[in-house]
Amino acid sequence: MSGILLIGNAWGLLGLAALPAILAIHLFRRRFAPKPVSALFLFGERRQTVVSGRNREPVRLQCSLWCELACALAMTWWLVDPHLSDREHARQLVVVLDSRARMLARPIAADPRPSAWEAVAHALDERLAELADGDRVTVIASGSPPRLLIGPGAAPADARKALAGFLPQGMYHELDESLALATELAGGSGQVLVASDRVPEHTPLGIGCIARGTALPTSGIAEARWLDDHEGLRVVARIYAHGSASRRTLEVRGAQGAVLARRELEPAPGRDAAAVIALPRASPEDQLTLALVGPDALPVDDVVSVIRPRRRVVRVASAAMIAPAVERVLAGIPDVEAVAEKAPSPHLRIVDRAAPDDAPAGIWQVAVAPGRGAPVLGPFLARRGHPLLAEVDFTGVLWAGGARASDLAVDTAVLLAAGDAVLVSERRRGRDRLIALHLDPSVSSLRNHPSWPSLIANLVSARRSALSGVAQPNVTAGRQSSAMLPAGVAAVTLVSPDGRDALLRADGDGQAVIPPLVQAGIHRLEIAGEPWERLNIQALDPRLGDLVDASSQSREPADPVDLAGSAERRRSPLALILPLVIAAAMGMFAWMAFKKEEG
Repeated sequence: MSGILLIGNAWGLLGLAALPAILAIHLFRRRFAPKPVSALFLFGERRQTVVSGRNREPVRLQCSLWCELACALAMTWWLVDPHLSDREHARQLVVVLDSRARMLARPIAADPRPSAWEAVAHALDERLAELADGDRVTVIASGSPPRLLIGPGAAPADARKALAGFLPQGMYHELDESLALATELAGGSGQVLVASDRVPEHTPLGIGCIARGTALPTSGIAEARWLDDHEGLRVVARIYAHGSASRRTLEVRGAQGAVLARRELEPAPGRDAAAVIALPRASPEDQLTLALVGPDALPVDDVVSVIRPRRRVVRVASAAMIAPAVERVLAGIPDVEAVAEKAPSPHLRIVDRAAPDDAPAGIWQVAVAPGRGAPVLGPFLARRGHPLLAEVDFTGVLWAGGARASDLAVDTAVLLAAGDAVLVSERRRGRDRLIALHLDPSVSSLRNHPSWPSLIANLVSARRSALSGVAQPNVTAGRQSSAMLPAGVAAVTLVSPDGRDALLRADGDGQAVIPPLVQAGIHRLEIAGEPWERLNIQALDPRLGDLVDASSQSREPADPVDLAGSAERRRSPLALILPLVIAAAMGMFAWMAFKKEEG
């Protein structure tokens, strides 16, 4: 629309009320300044008259009047913001930056091409430079969850500064959360633009994209562990490859950088290469570094650290009556130490009598105590999901010595039954378990049945999982882990590498769930301010190095569908400043003219 005067702020017309106010003031203004003269007065009757009263007189068109009226008109002009044509609506651009570290991949050797991030940042900077000062930009750094880098509604110049100081270093994640946030912030009046190394799959229609990636072959470390068990001390690593096969050298380095072992590997797409490197049990190293040597387009996952795990050995004490049958099974279970029945503080104690309620804390007890039940051959009904009976088949067992349910304490849970006979039961005392095998070993055939080794192995496994400490100190970023706290401890403090801490509370079994962590490095677990355990978060994910589908292309975002929801572009600097300058000048001239007119 052109040729028609449009008003930006109708309320500004109230400024015109200043015009009659100025005229009213001038109607009662003193006309002439008093001037002393010599004269002879013949006094007559005394009259009370005002020498210079406020009598209404015709307005005199003086310079001060014109300046005051011009000042009021200029201020009204500034308030009303009149213009002859529709102003453009300010554009609102929401940019989603792909913050995954693969944006830093660049060709190797003498290839001069820049990384995907360098190319994307240059293209974005040019696009933001084209925006007017009145346009608005919101920049979102992708992640889980995504975060606002600047905005909402920042000036293009500020967005360019924020973009210059950003570097993508995040782990692998999908862009769905970031796109959902961008769409919500844009509404129907903004445009959404994704900056990545490829056009994301299943991107909603209307979302634009600036992709500046290059398809490159890569390889890296997919997983790394340090194991310490009955098979010895060893480092296990899995190497991936994308695009083409590559020959890499895996080095295991000590704390001082010395190479302790080296292994040649040749991973191929779809066929990872595994390396198992044995270390001497007496090795003093507490932390090792695994490094892939050789050129790579994305070296972020070519180096990773592993920390030494704490060996979790279960000490088992058995009564003399059952000891031969138990120790025969324990001989085939790794990381188990059979100790004497009276040994102090075993983790698991198997006795030939009912478990006493005053047993020391921290000890699981298994009581082999026959009941008054008749021998049974089944069918056996096991409690579903209980770890003690997982994958255990009692078919064919002659079980003698079952107990009656009426003979058990009210807080006893039945784990295995046959008919009305209770064969295995469990009571809990805090974190400890009191397990009863209602069994007469002299009559029953359980000790010579294949289910016996499975039962003892499940018992040892359940006790091992309840030992204090972290199950695996080397965890891939983004994966949940857990820690079993010592007896009597209800919470642990997790301290990240940057010093931030979080309090984690344990459940009734003493297990504290550690949420998925994305910050790589050593995280400390502290109890009452004292170091307790360490957790090494590894920034590894084969999906991060997948550059096969990277591409360079652009797609413009769709035009906004609801311009009413966006702000009009601001007036030009001249239209903003000129009325104020005129009003200030007219006000100054009016004051100078008034002083001159008053003498």
